Amino acid sequence: MKKKSLFLFGFFALLLVLSLLLLYNANTSRDNELVVHKCSKNDTLTTTLRFFVDRSIDMSEEDIVSRISELVLTSNQVLQRSCISIERLLTSVTFVDNAFTPHSAKEFSLLYDRLISNLSNQEKQEHLESLTDFIVVVVKTLPSEYKGYTYPEVVARMAAITLNGNPYVLEHELGHLAMAGHQKGGLEWFQAAQSQAHAYHCGPYRTVMNENLKNGFVIGLYSNPDISIGGQPCGVQNEANNSEVLRQWAAFTQAKQKLLEKVRG
Repeated sequence: MKKKSLFLFGFFALLLVLSLLLLYNANTSRDNELVVHKCSKNDTLTTTLRFFVDRSIDMSEEDIVSRISELVLTSNQVLQRSCISIERLLTSVTFVDNAFTPHSAKEFSLLYDRLISNLSNQEKQEHLESLTDFIVVVVKTLPSEYKGYTYPEVVARMAAITLNGNPYVLEHELGHLAMAGHQKGGLEWFQAAQSQAHAYHCGPYRTVMNENLKNGFVIGLYSNPDISIGGQPCGVQNEANNSEVLRQWAAFTQAKQKLLEKVRG
């Protein structure tokens, strides 16, 4: 009889522990639940990406191409999750000997000129005439702690990255080229063009343009007040809404491209 009582006690104790674990996991899931309250989408703008890779990087070409494909896939996931109608399309990966690590805006511009010299005359013309054709150079290292950077005021359609950054490094830099900015009070060498071009944080996460490690883990999402995690909005209307900044950039770029094509006849 005593053994039976002990068995029943142990059985009910186990049930209690399992119930508490299930309740904890359910609450944790709700606390981190991503909710899209409103999703504004327009015609999709396709941005093409030409990658130039420094041949001295200590990885096989196959592994490098695979890593680049993963970065592009992640970029598209970020855009879709953020309700931004932009698509990243990988068009080429070229291994070159004339890439170098730029340490200034002047060197960044020089590197761009060198890279496009690898294109055929037709490819170069297509690139220069398109507002949506981007150059991404993959180098071995970058200055200081950076895993990627841009100089939009010098070269509007080129980003430099390394392959040892987080999965969002590519979209972070492409975000800068679409005028998205860092969190308020963050690194200010990149001056946001709009007051709402700021990153944000929500729950235990920070949005993709947020570089403040104290704001938690990076989540594949641009700041957006219409998206929340655990009930906390991931942006602030007119203050931290990089999603809207990218939507406006896409609409402006589409209109400008159509106008240029009309002028060229």
